[in-house]
Amino acid sequence: MIISAYNIYCAKDKIIEKTVEKQKDEILSKVYNLENSFYLSFYELAAEFTVIDAYEFFVELDCHSNFFYDNIDLMDEERGRRFFKIMAMYHTIKMLRKKRADLSEEDMSNCMFNVYNFDKAEERLFKLLYLCNVNFENQFPSLFARSLGKYLFGKEVENPFTLAFIENFCYNSYNSFLGYLSKYISINRRIKIAGTQLFKDA
Repeated sequence: MIISAYNIYCAKDKIIEKTVEKQKDEILSKVYNLENSFYLSFYELAAEFTVIDAYEFFVELDCHSNFFYDNIDLMDEERGRRFFKIMAMYHTIKMLRKKRADLSEEDMSNCMFNVYNFDKAEERLFKLLYLCNVNFENQFPSLFARSLGKYLFGKEVENPFTLAFIENFCYNSYNSFLGYLSKYISINRRIKIAGTQLFKDA
């Protein structure tokens, strides 16, 4: 029984290694070419945290209503790419709203589109989700959770417990990411440094 459980864990681990982790280097190769140091550090860390989230929630956390753990058998390389993209969307929206006076929505979103190779439909999805956060902030968590389910696995998320799980996952993922990003250098300082560098290079 113990051996069987171990084999299942290893098999799930291999799925995430193949469908998510192996794509990280391709994303980082684009990140490291960014001229803006804030965007570079932001999307570098976002990619790293997406891999951590994938292992924790698709493989390790076997609990009630874990949408990711329950659907790991559907994971392939395309869904791995989509997981990176949907998490980048969430982090970017939250950061733009948090620092809306200091960041350009157009510049940062275009940077994300390039790094993650968004197609036109994905660009439209991001813009709609961003507008929802701007205009209907209280409804945003639920809408984003439903959009994640549909975009990632083509599934409608109707169960309230599953919906709550995805909402909490996104919220906690961003807070963990933000805590690490601002651990040694504040967000304001990172943005200021990036702006100074670009001004010098102009």
